[in-house]
Amino acid sequence: MKILNTLSRIIIGLVFMFSGIVKAIDPLGSAYKFEDYSHAFHLDFLQFSVLPLVIFLCTVEFIAGFSVITGYRIRSGIIVVMILMLIFTPLTFILALTNPVSDCGCFGDAIHLTNWQTFGKNLFLFIFAIILFRGRNNIIQQHNSLKDWLIISGTATVTIIFSLLNLKFLPVMDFLPYKRGIHIPEKMIIPEDKPVDEYKTTFIYEKDGIQQEFTLDNFPATDSSWTFIDQKSVLVKKGYEPPIHDFSVISTNNEGASVKYAPSLGRSILL
Repeated sequence: MKILNTLSRIIIGLVFMFSGIVKAIDPLGSAYKFEDYSHAFHLDFLQFSVLPLVIFLCTVEFIAGFSVITGYRIRSGIIVVMILMLIFTPLTFILALTNPVSDCGCFGDAIHLTNWQTFGKNLFLFIFAIILFRGRNNIIQQHNSLKDWLIISGTATVTIIFSLLNLKFLPVMDFLPYKRGIHIPEKMIIPEDKPVDEYKTTFIYEKDGIQQEFTLDNFPATDSSWTFIDQKSVLVKKGYEPPIHDFSVISTNNEGASVKYAPSLGRSILL
């Protein structure tokens, strides 16, 4: 049981610290993701507060993980972890069912997970959170209470300052494809051995007032009695997507335009 508790502390601690720090590296990018969620759930009135909320959340996550893995105020850290798991596990299940935003953003731009992958990750972590929560009263605090709170408070302060510095200046680490020294045209190439997107194309024709759908194999290309109405293409299998696939230079007057890349936005801005 002691080995299981230690394993649970390591897994929970590392995951929560990692989740908190990658959000702190790019708080503005995480804020955009939170805005997507607030818009998807028609909570636009919350958008003014998403940036402070992101900084608060990444600080809480990092401190909770730090507490669990180091033992400083570990009981409090376990309770915070359990509260977060009780909130986000059912929430990610709802997101997986409704899929309002394709990327959860729980690990910032460092690791991209689908909503179902995020829900599975939370179920996995929830097991270890329960183990820690059930055994929290058996944990003996090894440190002085005042010293613990000073260390926790100091770590929280450093985390907040770190977030604000990344907000004021460029993130200390750019997880997006546009990094200094990257050759953009090279990163836009799709290698020959990589799979491409596969689409199912359907043609809609009309004859004698009746519309019928055809595929590429049987559409009436030589039968003039059919009248073409519409065409639909549906993506059936996603192919390889190059690291840089959304870069463009736009000019409103057909002249040269300078482009500045915003790391937090992940796209180009016309200057």
